[in-house]
Amino acid sequence: MVSPPISDRRIGLARLFIVFTVLAWAAYFITWMFQDLLNPLQGRPVARAEAVVYLLVVTLLSTSSLAYLLSRLGFFYRAKSHHRATRAVIDDFFSSASPRLTALIPSYREDARVVRNTLLSVALQEYADLRVVLLIDDPIAPRDQRSRELLDAARALPGEIEELLSWPANRFGEALESFDAGNEREAPLGPAAIARLASEYDAATAWLENLASGQDLVDHSDAFVANHVVRRLARDLATVAGALHQAVDELPQLIYQVDSVHCPWERKGRVMRLMVEKHHDRKMELLDGVKIQTHPD
Repeated sequence: MVSPPISDRRIGLARLFIVFTVLAWAAYFITWMFQDLLNPLQGRPVARAEAVVYLLVVTLLSTSSLAYLLSRLGFFYRAKSHHRATRAVIDDFFSSASPRLTALIPSYREDARVVRNTLLSVALQEYADLRVVLLIDDPIAPRDQRSRELLDAARALPGEIEELLSWPANRFGEALESFDAGNEREAPLGPAAIARLASEYDAATAWLENLASGQDLVDHSDAFVANHVVRRLARDLATVAGALHQAVDELPQLIYQVDSVHCPWERKGRVMRLMVEKHHDRKMELLDGVKIQTHPD
C-alpha cells in the first residue's frame, strides 16, 4: 500500500526546488570563480587551497540535496501513477489456485515496535496461503542488557502476533467453511445466507478498526500502518459488507415450500404424462422427472 496520489502542485514544487538548487550552485560557482579563484588578493597557495576545499564542501552538500530532491520527485511520479487493484480483480485472482508464498522479514537489533508493525503489515496482506518468517540476526549471546531485551522481544513477537490473529482466524475460518459447505450442497443462497455473510464482513471491519485504534502512534511509520494498512483493509471490507446488505434489501422475499406425496412406481409414468398435459402452456424441464415453473416470471 502506498500514500494517496500526489497532486500536480506538489510535483511542480518539487521540480522548482531542483531547478533552484542547480541555479544556486551555479551562481555560487560563478561567484567563487571571480571572488576567490581569479582574485589577485587570493593569490597565496593557502588561501587558494581553502577556497577549493570550501567549493568541494558546498558542491558535496548541493549534490546530496539534489539526490534527495530527485529521489523525492521519483516517488511523487510513482505515487501519482499508482492505482490500487480493484476488489473485483483481487477476488478474481484468489478464485484460482495460488502458490504458497513465504515472506521473510530480516531483523537486526530492531526495536520491537518496528518489528511488530512489519509483521502485522505482512500478516494482514490478502493472500490465501501466506507464511511469514521472522529472521532474527541479533547476536546469540548479547553482551549488554539492552541487546538482551531486544533479542527477547524479537523472539516473543511471532507468538504475540499469532495470538492477536487467532480469534479472527478461527471465527472467519469457520464462517468460510460453513459457506463453502453450503455451496457444495447446492443450497439456495437466499437473503438469510447473504445477511450472515455480510455480518461476518461487519465483524471483520469492526475488529480491524479496533486494532487500528489500539496502535501506539509514536512516529509516522505507526500512523502509516494504522491508516494505510489496517484501516484501508477495513474500508475495503466495509465496502463489501455494504454491497451485501444492499443485495439483501433488493432481493425479493422468496418462500420455499416442500411437500412429498407417495406414488406407486407403476403409476409414476401416468402421473408425469398427466402433469405434462395439464401444464403444457408452462415452462418445464423433463430431466430426471418433471419440473414445472408455476411462477409467471
